[in-house]
Amino acid sequence: MPSPPLKPIIQSLSSIEIMLSDQNEEDDLEGFVEVENDTSKVNESSSSKKNKKLTSEIKTEVDGTTSLTVKEKQKKVIFDQDVSRRELVRMVVIHEYPLSIVDHLGFRRFVKSLNDNFKIISRNTLRSDVMKMYNNERISLKDLLEANEDRVAITTDMWTTSNQKKGYMAVTSHFIDQQWILHNHTLRFCFVPCPHTKGVIAKVLMYSLSQFSLKNKISSVVVDNCTTNDAMINVLLEKLESSCLVLNGDFLHMRCSAHILNLIVKDGLEVIDHTIVKVRECIAFWMSTPKRIEKFEEACRLLNVTKTKRVGLDCKTRWNSTYLMLESSLPFKDVFNKLKRLNKRLKFFVPSDNDWTMASLVCQKLEIFYKATKVFSIRNHPTANLFFRIVCEIRLALNRWVQTDNHEVIRTMAKSMVEKSDKYWSHINGILAIAAILDPRNKMDCVAHYFEKLYGDDANSKMTRIRKTFDNLVHEFQNKNEVVNEPSPLKRGFNECGDEDDFARSKRQKVRSTL
Repeated sequence: MPSPPLKPIIQSLSSIEIMLSDQNEEDDLEGFVEVENDTSKVNESSSSKKNKKLTSEIKTEVDGTTSLTVKEKQKKVIFDQDVSRRELVRMVVIHEYPLSIVDHLGFRRFVKSLNDNFKIISRNTLRSDVMKMYNNERISLKDLLEANEDRVAITTDMWTTSNQKKGYMAVTSHFIDQQWILHNHTLRFCFVPCPHTKGVIAKVLMYSLSQFSLKNKISSVVVDNCTTNDAMINVLLEKLESSCLVLNGDFLHMRCSAHILNLIVKDGLEVIDHTIVKVRECIAFWMSTPKRIEKFEEACRLLNVTKTKRVGLDCKTRWNSTYLMLESSLPFKDVFNKLKRLNKRLKFFVPSDNDWTMASLVCQKLEIFYKATKVFSIRNHPTANLFFRIVCEIRLALNRWVQTDNHEVIRTMAKSMVEKSDKYWSHINGILAIAAILDPRNKMDCVAHYFEKLYGDDANSKMTRIRKTFDNLVHEFQNKNEVVNEPSPLKRGFNECGDEDDFARSKRQKVRSTL
């Protein structure tokens, strides 16, 4: 029988090298050509297959038939003690493993099985390597910040550890480089001696800035809302050169929007605190021991209630955890009631039907705050341009709840939230409005739209203030920088929360009216 007409095709492939990434590619190849392979290596790992190359060899027989033979060629892997040692250090740092891991018998045997040539280091050597890596990374970060010609935003926060009772400060830098890439880098995580007064906090923060040569590059310092931080900012204004700040320091103090939302919602939740306490105690009782958890799961099966989410307790200082606790507990309302009927001797309180109704209503109202907090917490792209529209939508929602909601509790909750919101609104609406204006999807129309709804007849005076501040920023930028017109690569739309807001609906309706 004559051979198939493969010769013209095979001769055009004078030299072939095929890298196999997985077994599927190898199977496809075997379906077309005759493969000479060593079956003793079938059980090799996928990682070793990635290091294999297949080389082809064309052979013409005496009778004129042609065959393609593929032979396996093992790629040579070079072992480097220093590279493996650096990766060991990096692994310990990333996963926060104890330094004693290098002394564990199981870890040593595992490493030896991978490569017998690797010399295990001691825990003291590992500690020394970690400090060397820290110093190298710190120098690299300092070089990166010095090479950056633009301003840097700083966020800082303090807290006291529960076990040591010591105060620590974290200082983080945020900036956009010449390639429009957003950078977030932790500058310091340091101990702050007592007392935590404005002078002590300012001294530690100034030392952190001076270590990275950032005193003349600061755009703003974002802090939580407390009187100590307010006083600390005033100390910073005295220590920093006003000519190096934006508008002589008018925008140095930035209040954390996520923390403001937290304060607003916490004030609102105090209205239904009795309902939250009942739900929290009920969950705490049934999630406290394995035996009670088994009874809870058995009651779920009897009532055919599917556990889509695990019911968990909240953290009292974080409102979003309270929201998630209420949301996750609502599907198990009947389960808790049944457990109470079956275990009357057990001393625990079950929320009443009215409590569950209020919990459901509150969850519906708090959803807008939860979505806003998720947007504010994004780190992989800038979000300052999103804040104004989101915060304005929240203020419009609060006004609607106060005026038109049918439930007295919701109206009372909304009034409490409005009072807390008014306390901070005047401090943040200016810079947030300017950030929204710089977004070409918004421009000045966005601010005018929301100010008209929020202020009514006073909207014009508020817009005049925003325009004046915006003009001052433009003039300062023109005086200190050589302006270059380059297009900004916008890649994302506004709808981070997934819903169309009031301004977007207004624009869409205007477009329809012109058609």
